[in-house]
Amino acid sequence: GRLYIKLARPSRRSVSPGGEMDHRAFKDSKKTLEVDILRRFTAVLDIIVPPVAKTASNVRTLVLRAIESAAPFAVLQGLLAPPTTHVLSIGVTGLTVIATLATTQDLNLFSFHPMFMSVGCLLLMSEGFLVYRNGALVQALDPIMSGSFKENTRSIHVFCQICGGAAMLAGLAFICANKLLHGKSLVPATLHAVLGTCALLLVAVQCLIGPIKAASHVPVHRWHGASGKLTYDLCMLAVFSGAAAFLEMGVLKICAQGGVGLLWLSSALQHAIGERKSGDDSRGRSPSRNAGGEREASFSDFESINKTGVDLARQGFDFQEGAAIPTRRAIESHGIGACRWHGASGKLTYDLCMLAVFSGAAAFLEVGPG
Repeated sequence: GRLYIKLARPSRRSVSPGGEMDHRAFKDSKKTLEVDILRRFTAVLDIIVPPVAKTASNVRTLVLRAIESAAPFAVLQGLLAPPTTHVLSIGVTGLTVIATLATTQDLNLFSFHPMFMSVGCLLLMSEGFLVYRNGALVQALDPIMSGSFKENTRSIHVFCQICGGAAMLAGLAFICANKLLHGKSLVPATLHAVLGTCALLLVAVQCLIGPIKAASHVPVHRWHGASGKLTYDLCMLAVFSGAAAFLEMGVLKICAQGGVGLLWLSSALQHAIGERKSGDDSRGRSPSRNAGGEREASFSDFESINKTGVDLARQGFDFQEGAAIPTRRAIESHGIGACRWHGASGKLTYDLCMLAVFSGAAAFLEVGPG
């Protein structure tokens, strides 16, 4: 038989191996250039961001200490309870969405802007911001997560911040599309627009630095946490100013703005006290003192008071990070065993509520088979 031999056409690689090497060298040089640009950019951030974040942190500390010294004990106890932020974040987000729809009376491009920004800032960013100081969410999701407590905490933080950033990016896209549709300039011209732009720029910086910090085996960009607090403050201020400028005056506007303020206050207090506690424990520092010279209560104060045999859980205290009450005077003056009438008062409250419902039904409903 005949023998057929098929000669393969020489490939370009075999003909010009130098071209392959040139292309690979070009890709390597391009990657090196990108890494060098990123390194230079992060070096600039290392110079600019820390002093700005430190100044903002000092201002925030002054505000929080003033609130701690002036607010009633019961209010502080409620704001510092770990479930408070979770309830407020969900409730305030829903309230803001309802207030937006009540104002626009329509689903248009503009209405999606506050809705997505509310979900991104009030709900997702609040949860991601506080997850390192408030262990309630991590403990709730721990049964369905396989990592350690630290790994789960970081995973929840990353997930919430990525989803929050995506929601905020969608909100930015909607407002830009709305402005272009109506022929308006994209340059920020109002207080809300300026605050929102600054907040989004910091969100972009955080999304850039976060993966770099997580992938590094040595501590880098230590200002990431302080910058995160500043980012959260600006986001909440942007939402608050947006609600003040856009929503119509009424009950919904007052409740929405008040809810945003309470959510920020609860998150900031829990984060500050949890940070203060972890810093004192890890560095072996003595407890700090407030402006009046009093030693601030640490978690050991509650543990020592627990020797009296009082069940702190029944009093609403929680030893998770961020759930401490700020001053020793508050503990000593009010006492852990105070307000023992709370249970009896609850029964009376329930009785009155049932009587009110019964009397309302008797006065309003028509008598008949229906």
